[in-house]
Amino acid sequence: MRSAGLPTVGFMELQLKGGGPLVVPANTIYSTVQQQDYSAGVWLRRKEKKLEHAYKAPEVYHKTIHMIFKHIPGVETMMDDIIVWGSTKEEHDERVRQVLDLTRKVNLKLNKDKCEFGVKTLTFVGDILSEDGVKPDQRKTSAINNMERPKNKDDKVNAKVVKMIYAPGKLMFAADTRSRAVDKKESFDTQKNTEIQAYVDMISQQKCIVIFALVCCFAVLVALIFSAVDVWGEDEDGITEENCNKNCRVVLVENIPGDVTFSENSTAHLTLSAGLHSLLDLAVAGRSVEIVSPQWNLNSSDNESSFLPSSRQGQALLQRLQGLKKKGINLKIASGMIDSVELKSLSRLSEVHYINMTALTKGFLHSSFWVVDRKHIYIGSATMDWRSLSTMKELGIIIYNCSCLALDLHRVFNLYWQLQYKDFVPSIWSKRLSALWNKDENLPLLFNNTKAEVFLSSSPDVFCPKDRTRDLDAISYVIQKAKKFIYISITDYLPLTNRNSHRYWSSIDGMLREALILRNIKVRLLVSCWEQTHPLTFNFVWSLKTLCMELPNCSLEAKFFSTREQRDGTLQGINHNRFIVTDSAVYIGEFTSMSFR
Repeated sequence: MRSAGLPTVGFMELQLKGGGPLVVPANTIYSTVQQQDYSAGVWLRRKEKKLEHAYKAPEVYHKTIHMIFKHIPGVETMMDDIIVWGSTKEEHDERVRQVLDLTRKVNLKLNKDKCEFGVKTLTFVGDILSEDGVKPDQRKTSAINNMERPKNKDDKVNAKVVKMIYAPGKLMFAADTRSRAVDKKESFDTQKNTEIQAYVDMISQQKCIVIFALVCCFAVLVALIFSAVDVWGEDEDGITEENCNKNCRVVLVENIPGDVTFSENSTAHLTLSAGLHSLLDLAVAGRSVEIVSPQWNLNSSDNESSFLPSSRQGQALLQRLQGLKKKGINLKIASGMIDSVELKSLSRLSEVHYINMTALTKGFLHSSFWVVDRKHIYIGSATMDWRSLSTMKELGIIIYNCSCLALDLHRVFNLYWQLQYKDFVPSIWSKRLSALWNKDENLPLLFNNTKAEVFLSSSPDVFCPKDRTRDLDAISYVIQKAKKFIYISITDYLPLTNRNSHRYWSSIDGMLREALILRNIKVRLLVSCWEQTHPLTFNFVWSLKTLCMELPNCSLEAKFFSTREQRDGTLQGINHNRFIVTDSAVYIGEFTSMSFR
């Protein structure tokens, strides 16, 4: 079967106050904001400022059509073409029925005049598909097959093409001619012999150059391998995946700003500050405390803020870290290339490694976690900033006596630790940095005497050695496991490649749209609303909301967590925590994350 001519989704236009019109697809497949169409993209005019919009209709349209039909076997899509195939008539007809049912469910319309049913041969994306296999469409190759030979040297139209095709073979022909001439003792005049000999000499020189280049490349490759920063990794104190502890105690920790109140029957968790102090209480002399944090500002530098009660928790934690050396505890810190007075002072009492993320990935360090004695861990959204312990809304998880998970997280720390001052990411990682568990092979644990399965993920991709799950794959894993609901807390909901280019990034946004439309999963979003919130955040959230306007069993709720400004100018109540909760799994962290179910 081939179904062609699928029309572009129609639009209906709604007028917004104070800005351009909001264009929403009539069949609620996706939405966009548009006022004027240009060949380069779609633009939004608001308050006499021109702002390039986030995505182009063809890209979103192609992605949406693919997302709708990708789960049906024997179906492929390309823009407005859909092909369905089957090895038997019964299999073919069943797949056609599924496609037609799904098309009716999502309110798409097919062009009857351009549909073909039950054919054995069809053309798709320049190829002819039949029971004999795949072959190129002769209409696409006729221009080359029917190209005329040049009639003379002045025939510039074809001579240039022929010259590009036959020029590499000229030297080979000349060398072959010289060889046959020697074997058959053919006579050549002096001019011909000189010309052919020149060709042979040139070929010999080229071979020497190629061999020399290969030897140089091999030498450089060997040097890179042996200069890699992660040749062996660090000692793991004899802890292995066979003898590590899997009976663990888990506690959720959070920081709630002082002026935020909840109902009396709400669940209260251990404060973040108390949780981190409890980890330091468990540290043993002769062992280590390993910390990765993108920010270090526990001691408020603002004169007025330093006297506020909320800033004292950061000062107290900094004093505990400074006192570890006296107790014989080794403090190891991995951080980005930041100018921090605290890190400079801690470097005299501990080991501090700086990671140049700009040179490595052209990005920034966002990971935040602790490993204590390689037995206890913390993973969460909070950084080593006094605001994370007082004025920001943070959430994390502390796991005690869990050497199995601590061993795997220590390997992530060890990867960061070895990248100090490096300007390249090794292409070959040590086996001691490979992941012990991942989304395909979870770590079975007991969390508070309850069975659970856990794995760690990381990003970006170049920071993921063998078997390490990427953060994006972990998020997809958690969303796909959901059967009833997906609750997400995030600072910004902005599916763009970056805040400046405004290029649409569909990975997570597409997963949520699929969950809403095709699986009828209830979705809730909690997004921070503050001065750095991008204006397009509201457009993307509204775009998700429009999906459920006309579809039954489709539920999406979104709330924005607003901030309050204190008398010293600092913001209180920023929703900085990042996590996903479903009816079967949880994802917690910030670019080095833990997922469990």
